[in-house]
Amino acid sequence: MKRTTLYTALASALLLPSLYAHAGPQAHVVCAYNHTLGDDAIMMFGKVNQAMWHDFFGNTRTDAYSSYD
Repeated sequence: MKRTTLYTALASALLLPSLYAHAGPQAHVVCAYNHTLGDDAIMMFGKVNQAMWHDFFGNTRTDAYSSYD
């Protein structure tokens, strides 16, 4: 019984700080909303308004025909 309590306390003391290590934001980017389209250039390239609605921030020319370039 004493070992179980000791192991539980030790495990909690070691693992609890690791839960908070990644609690903060990873990046902070400020981009203004630009437009909403039913396009998905990755999954449905060239198929205009056949995907679910996507909100685009920062990029003013994204559409169904957008490529990596």
